[in-house]
Amino acid sequence: MGRPATRAWPLRHAAGLLVAASSLGAPEAIRPAQALVWQWSFVRPAGLPHGPVRASGLLHTSDSPDAAGFFTILSVSGSRNGVAITALLPAGSSIPGNGGYFSDNLLRPDPSGGGQLTTHGFNLSFADGSFSNLFTGTFLSPVLDMDFHSVPPAFATLPDTELTGVFRASPIGVPAPLPALGAACALGWSRRVRRRNRAQRSSSRSS
Repeated sequence: MGRPATRAWPLRHAAGLLVAASSLGAPEAIRPAQALVWQWSFVRPAGLPHGPVRASGLLHTSDSPDAAGFFTILSVSGSRNGVAITALLPAGSSIPGNGGYFSDNLLRPDPSGGGQLTTHGFNLSFADGSFSNLFTGTFLSPVLDMDFHSVPPAFATLPDTELTGVFRASPIGVPAPLPALGAACALGWSRRVRRRNRAQRSSSRSS
């Protein structure tokens, strides 16, 4: 049985793995590219037609924006009304029932300039076989965030819906994997310290 995913390995174990991989000439394979981590949500209150909608989770983006201030969404996790997200669909895709509307997977941190998403937004698939296109309706006045949700087998008729809500995403951090060289140095240094301590204890006993 594998080690629980939530249990952190001691530094010495992680360092040992990194040193071993480095000796095989493949340190990059175990150092994931850095990405920004965001908390996100889309909320439509109860009491409105076809509501409520509560979707939330985490997403990862590129670590720097493009010239227009948008980050590229790389992955999304979470759920919509209790149904788990199974995938972020690639940029340029469209979901069943929403053909011709293609995603761009772009996100910006400040919603004041007309929403955090574009009119293309991003597409998700869910564990129940349904899909969502989350986007910002910049063609509306006022500008509103929207969720086009398509459900099999209808795909484009009820129970498919296109609902307004509030989309928000806030960056919460950047993963910082321990570099292989740093881990090797840390491991070597700890061994030298332990040898020095043993030598000092041996010297004090002999005196």
